[in-house]
Amino acid sequence: MNILNYKSLMFNYLGILSKYNNSQWNLPFYAQKIIIAINNSMLVCEKVIEASSAQIQNWINELKSISNFINMNDISSCREAFSKMQLDSSNVINDISLQISVLQDCVSTIEDVMSTSQIFYGDPEINALNEFKNDVIGFFNIEMNFQVYLLVILSDCKALNNLFSISMQPYNYEQYNSMLVVKVQTEALFVKVKELRLSL
Repeated sequence: MNILNYKSLMFNYLGILSKYNNSQWNLPFYAQKIIIAINNSMLVCEKVIEASSAQIQNWINELKSISNFINMNDISSCREAFSKMQLDSSNVINDISLQISVLQDCVSTIEDVMSTSQIFYGDPEINALNEFKNDVIGFFNIEMNFQVYLLVILSDCKALNNLFSISMQPYNYEQYNSMLVVKVQTEALFVKVKELRLSL
């Protein structure tokens, strides 16, 4: 599941849950709680993913610049660029961590609704009640799956963060045939960053 799948599913659920606003019992109240949670989640999610996508494109451009620095044997510019990328990746990590915490709040809201006895332990013959229960459980599963997706992205960003940090370290460049080590690392990073962009 990526961001586009998630947004599409959430829009569908907003429509599904809105039908309970005219139901009896307490369904309008609980449906509204989840609708608010969905909206909060989608709002933060869009901001984070848009920022992350832009940042990843910046990294691709930075790595192209670093390749030029390597060709010019410009060690200081390479290290400066990697330092900036390391700082930027820390910001992306913080943003994605924020989104995961918002999703966790959303899941907590759903769990609260699911544990409310007057909602889920009524007459099993009441179709609307059972439909609502199934819809809420379906939404819960989507949120949990999207958390897993974001945790994978978060892990990839942390791995890149470590690689950027390692690439900043000084080397004995004469021993490693001038900038060969940085060149190899840059090529590997370029592949990893492009893979990360495709996963969003």
